[in-house]
Amino acid sequence: MGKFIWPGSSYYKGNFEDNEINGEGIYYWKDGRMFSGFWVKNKMEGLGIFFWPDGKTYIGSYLNDKKHGY
Repeated sequence: MGKFIWPGSSYYKGNFEDNEINGEGIYYWKDGRMFSGFWVKNKMEGLGIFFWPDGKTYIGSYLNDKKHGY
């Protein structure tokens, strides 16, 4: 478990494995977007919730960093 901050204010809090985002965690983009869920090798994978600054929300599955199954 840890936290990584990119230049420009985006950051990730959660699990890492072999220097990659892996497992459960939350990614915050500097523009206000946020993803809370599961990651595999730096990509959104499995169940998660994506929030946009305008109030939109997606709850569902991801495969290879893209919404999947809905």
